Amino acid sequence: MRPPPPGVKTAMPPRTIYIAFGSHQVALTSDAPEVLAGVESMYAAMVAPAATRVAGRLEVSRNGGPYDIRGNTVELEDGSLADILRCLRFSVIQVLIQVRPDLLWLHAGAVASGEQAMLLPGAPGRGKSTLASSLCERGWTYLSDEVVPLIPASSRAVPFPLTPAKREFPGQEMPQDWLRAPNKVEVPLAPERLCREPVPVGALVFPSYKVGAPAELSPCPPAHAVVELLRHSWNFASHQGGAVRYLCDLAARVPAVHLSFGDGELAAELLTRSRVMVETNHTLAS
Repeated sequence: MRPPPPGVKTAMPPRTIYIAFGSHQVALTSDAPEVLAGVESMYAAMVAPAATRVAGRLEVSRNGGPYDIRGNTVELEDGSLADILRCLRFSVIQVLIQVRPDLLWLHAGAVASGEQAMLLPGAPGRGKSTLASSLCERGWTYLSDEVVPLIPASSRAVPFPLTPAKREFPGQEMPQDWLRAPNKVEVPLAPERLCREPVPVGALVFPSYKVGAPAELSPCPPAHAVVELLRHSWNFASHQGGAVRYLCDLAARVPAVHLSFGDGELAAELLTRSRVMVETNHTLAS
């Protein structure tokens, strides 16, 4: 077979990878190696060797031209590789939300210590990934830094272990276009730092990054906690009144605090020392 002329790129044969959540998988097929590599890195702990129950399919092709994405549910911005990976990240999540409407999906991070999970709900730039990564360095186990599915009947957080990716300088005061820019760095975790089974929620921590702020905890009233949780619920429409009742019960049973910080390491140390997660006492330890 004669080789192609110099400078002419040939299309790679498409390859399919499977991203698994429980018994369901999302299939991604692409002829662009950089797209497959990016998704495999992003979902490293969730890639399955084969499919058993495909819930949705995504396809990205290039063939020497611009990326063409099919099955995507997130609007493209500039069609760059970073933009494609961003869309695939959230398209996978949306497929799984649709196939598991029984779960309450929160925009949150989560880590576990012992037999309890700490939820870190918050909008982009609040420092969820920074805190989750820093806590795992101190012996906590990782559930997610982006999305946490909850089992309402048992108040358990289900692991959704996207590879954590943190910004060098998180913060809600940054411009929105900066927050959306591809300026995150992935933080690979050792297998033993990954939580494999659902864990009961033991605390709610609402982070807020502010440049130069000391690491401080302050109580969050249950009513405020419920409002924040509802604000960060991605499938409230599937639960409606049930979600309100469940979150009210959760906020009444577990401690909730605000965390302001300017240094992720100091904030993680404070959370580790404060023992926020307690079963019968909602006050912070000194």
